[in-house]
Amino acid sequence: MLAKILFVSDLHKVCKDGTSIKGKLEVQSLIQEDLLQYIKNNGVTHVILLGDWYDRGFHDMCATFGAMQEDMALSNSVGGEVYLCVGNHFYLERDDNPEMYMIQPNAFLKPKLPIKCPEKPIFKVVNDLRIGTVKISFFHFNKMNKVYTNTREPDVTYHIGVYHDDVTLPTAIRQREGINKETSSAYLNEVYKNIDLGIHGHIHAKVGVSGVGLISGKQVPIIVPGSLGITQNSESYKHTSVNLPVLTIMDDSAVDVQFAEFSTHLDKLRFYTKAPKTALFNQTDKQDVTFTPSTLKSLPAYLSSRGYNERQLNLISAACTRTLNLVEVVKILTEDPK
Repeated sequence: MLAKILFVSDLHKVCKDGTSIKGKLEVQSLIQEDLLQYIKNNGVTHVILLGDWYDRGFHDMCATFGAMQEDMALSNSVGGEVYLCVGNHFYLERDDNPEMYMIQPNAFLKPKLPIKCPEKPIFKVVNDLRIGTVKISFFHFNKMNKVYTNTREPDVTYHIGVYHDDVTLPTAIRQREGINKETSSAYLNEVYKNIDLGIHGHIHAKVGVSGVGLISGKQVPIIVPGSLGITQNSESYKHTSVNLPVLTIMDDSAVDVQFAEFSTHLDKLRFYTKAPKTALFNQTDKQDVTFTPSTLKSLPAYLSSRGYNERQLNLISAACTRTLNLVEVVKILTEDPK
């Protein structure tokens, strides 16, 4: 055996819980423990992260240190052979995203301010990886350039594409994710014409194994495992597990693909419904009003007749005289009118 590769989908690590999902910090640690245990028990030699390992920037030193310690343990479990496909969330707060620093030194992705880099990165970011005569191409997310293709050398016997962009997927899969855009068959033909297997991150819905038909008649299998981290309070994304691809490259470079089921620990997450947004003022009267000096004098009486209460009138009065901050607004709307 030349290699045994575990492909891991989006975890979206965060430094604190959001408003609608609680318990994510505990769950993301449990998931990484599961990964370490599987690697140890099954002889995994390489890990490939399918993008969005982190959700965005971290603004808490304690959380950052803890998260990076977990990632160092993941890297050490396979002798540093962890490869990251750069996802779209990398760029949301790129210089506050721990991924930026875990991939240093890196030839083409660097923080704006120069830093002293370690000798080796925790996670590697490369354009392609060769193991025997198997080639793995990393098609990192690119907001502007959607030409996700790479050459296939004559001696390559099996070519795997790793993707993190919904444009490289058939329309039906994009729509399942809630993306109402179509992908042309001509574009998909260019993306997959020299690919034997596509493996995709970015899509949170649990799709599984699908395929793309090429003009030549060739069917290219594609794997969309779904997000390992539950990040949305929507029933369509609340899967209890994902089946992650495990690819074994034999001594003769033959490829065998199996799947390993990993829990998302959905049962440990708590979901809350966001309070619906309500209008600050009564908007039942839609007719236009022309204000003159005489009407301005009677504005409070007019607003009262339209259903505005005393707290709301006090807020309008205060806003006419000065700029209010959020604390002042809340105080005016909640305190007893004077």
